[in-house]
Amino acid sequence: MSFKIGPYTISRGALTPYTEDEESDQIRQKDGDGGVVVTGVPYKDSYFRALIRVQRNEAIAIGGYLANNCKFAALPLTLVDGNGITRLVRFWDKRIRKKYLAGGMVEMDLLFRAEV
Repeated sequence: MSFKIGPYTISRGALTPYTEDEESDQIRQKDGDGGVVVTGVPYKDSYFRALIRVQRNEAIAIGGYLANNCKFAALPLTLVDGNGITRLVRFWDKRIRKKYLAGGMVEMDLLFRAEV
């Protein structure tokens, strides 16, 4: 299976195992009688942290797409994971991290949030 970020198919054909976190904005408190009071939104947020390794020119193109076309979190994009599951997400980080490795390879650490 291939991994896609917007219009870009990752050349290595897969994504390094990614982490999926599900969080809720609920606030849990004890009331005066020792019971539980839960306030906040009833839905959960899903976040995906993808660690990909691509050639330098691909890293520049993907970084430019996230910064210029998506304007970081302003506009959503599609994310297709290695299992072929397509999600509508937003890039959810303040910066694009690139770690330059040997042989012209670049490791990118990208955080996405699934649209609610």
